[in-house]
Amino acid sequence: MQTAPVGFDWSYGCSRPRRDSFGGGWCAIFADHVEFASTQEELARRLVRSAVTPPMEPPDPWIDYPHYPSADWQTEVANGDTRLGYLDWVLARTEADRSVPPSMEVPSA
Repeated sequence: MQTAPVGFDWSYGCSRPRRDSFGGGWCAIFADHVEFASTQEELARRLVRSAVTPPMEPPDPWIDYPHYPSADWQTEVANGDTRLGYLDWVLARTEADRSVPPSMEVPSA
């Protein structure tokens, strides 16, 4: 039996205006690992990534992405493990794997 992940977020504040006196974070608990970060860390990470990489082209919904073959998606759909469409499934997998976004991958011909 698979256990669904659990997540929560938090915030903190200060009654005085001080640098970094407000913030928060998030935590995601999976069956095999835990991920967490503060909002300040995540914001810094996103700002650096956006400054370094140019804006992405929207992913092509008609390409079978090599790291996420449509056969794997079809199996998950048939087993009732996902209700996502193929492109949304690829994007979710990419985010979960923290890999290169699908539009940056070179699909096989």
